Amino acid sequence: MLSVSLDLMKKACMEKAGLKTMSCSIEKLNAETNFPQIFRLKSNGQEYKLYIYSEEVEALSTILSYALFSNSGEMLCMAKTEFHSPDNPFAEAPYSHLIPETSSCALCKKKLSGECEGR
Repeated sequence: MLSVSLDLMKKACMEKAGLKTMSCSIEKLNAETNFPQIFRLKSNGQEYKLYIYSEEVEALSTILSYALFSNSGEMLCMAKTEFHSPDNPFAEAPYSHLIPETSSCALCKKKLSGECEGR
């Protein structure tokens, strides 16, 4: 069982993929407690699959490695995110995205700002 709340996980991965999180539901697809754990997210009539590959639990945070895919199988993002414990006195936000990470070309900040032509 994940130590991070599903709502927080959902918000972080949707944000990382550049998607709106309004009225997004999440449900677990497999009964496995080991990894990968697979979830279905539904938002604005679209479905996504979230694969959580690993969880590193520490005293003041938990790091999850995951990928989010569209219904057609396109990877929207792959990331590692550190979810901070409420007891962490240094945490300024509930989570922070770590590097290395990848996202689809269409969502890349360089592509969106016009610095890259996507090649």
